[in-house]
Amino acid sequence: MPLWQSSNAYASEGPPAVANGDVYVPTEFGPLAAFSANGSTSCSGSPTVCTPLWTTTNTGWERPLTIGGSVLYAINDDDGGVYAFDATGVSGCTNAVCGPLWFSGSLHAQAVSIANNGTLYVAAANESQQGDQLITNGYVDAFAQ
Repeated sequence: MPLWQSSNAYASEGPPAVANGDVYVPTEFGPLAAFSANGSTSCSGSPTVCTPLWTTTNTGWERPLTIGGSVLYAINDDDGGVYAFDATGVSGCTNAVCGPLWFSGSLHAQAVSIANNGTLYVAAANESQQGDQLITNGYVDAFAQ
């Protein structure tokens, strides 16, 4: 038996991320959701079912998440942009629904990671069609965290 579970509304193909006592789950057709990792907050019943501590206003999350300090970074599959959220669910949030702290604009982002110096690196790709050939160009963007 699991220690706790969420409803099936938060099914994810992407891996969850864990930091600061919370677990963050990207969902393809629903909002990104944060849960109490140990199942102690917003959880009840037997078996224990947990509801999110907070969710996002956007849907379309399925890529791996990155956490740096108290900021959660997520790539949105609908627009390819990187979104930064307050991982604590406070800043930019109303009634446990959080909007982004910032948005990169559409980058065709593929993955994000943070280096020890506090810089957020975003790997991106841009595809174009030239006749019968598909041309892919890759690049990296760096953002101050």
